[in-house]
Amino acid sequence: IWTTNVSPSLCQQCDINSHCEHCLTDLKTCTSCPTDFPLLDLATKICYATCPSGTTQSSTDDTCISCDPNSRCHTCDSLDISTCLSCTASYSKLSQVDNKCYQTCPDGTYESANQCLSCDVNSNCKTCQESDPQICTSCPSIFPYFSEIDSTCHSRCPDGTVLLSTSPDPSFTLYCAACTPESNCKTCNEQDLSKCTSCPATYLLNTQTSTCVSSGCPEGTTKIADLCVACSSNCKNCLPGQTSQCSECHPGRYLSEVDDRCYTKCPDGTYSDDTDMTCKACSPDCGNCRDD
Repeated sequence: IWTTNVSPSLCQQCDINSHCEHCLTDLKTCTSCPTDFPLLDLATKICYATCPSGTTQSSTDDTCISCDPNSRCHTCDSLDISTCLSCTASYSKLSQVDNKCYQTCPDGTYESANQCLSCDVNSNCKTCQESDPQICTSCPSIFPYFSEIDSTCHSRCPDGTVLLSTSPDPSFTLYCAACTPESNCKTCNEQDLSKCTSCPATYLLNTQTSTCVSSGCPEGTTKIADLCVACSSNCKNCLPGQTSQCSECHPGRYLSEVDDRCYTKCPDGTYSDDTDMTCKACSPDCGNCRDD
């Protein structure tokens, strides 16, 4: 516990708080440590019985090496000083994502028993439920849209939802309400979630019901582009892409083979055929005719 370098004949005691076996002439900088304080802190050059907070014992010798200050560790891994093994009282929460210590758990994690555990990575949460890490309780700025369908965060409203002008939940500024599942919408009307405004790629929008259909346009409509448009009220069914040209009439009406329209009485230049309820064209020489 002495230094011999003060003068050739003088040995002076090292600083008692440094616990040195030998020290430099400043009396505080240890060059070796005694057996009861065998660990030399390389940053402070003080000897310790156990390495102090913010350091870890080297795996190769009796020295204490500093943990990465950005990790704010109490103790850390000697092979990776940025990896905390324990945390201090002021930064008490140990993240299992990056092995650093925090005052409050960082984005994308939730707190459990003084640990910060990862929210489900596919949910893109800022914060999430401890009981179910797939369910977001807030969204980050990069994924600000909250989906009511699965309680996850997105860069825009996902298919099957519509952005509400006013969020019903103060935790989420951008709230994507779920369209009615039975309507098969890609997007829907904010005022009526059962009314589609667009459809998925393999569906057609039925303009009569504002729903999306996948198995062809229903009776009384015809396909025009990606829409099922209502046939003329005169038709029961109409020709493809032609809303006013009928392919089938309502009961008691005749389908004209001349203009593809339905009539209660066949027009001039045609005659009625009750066997198939059609209006057939008269001979060109006739103004009117009948089926004889």
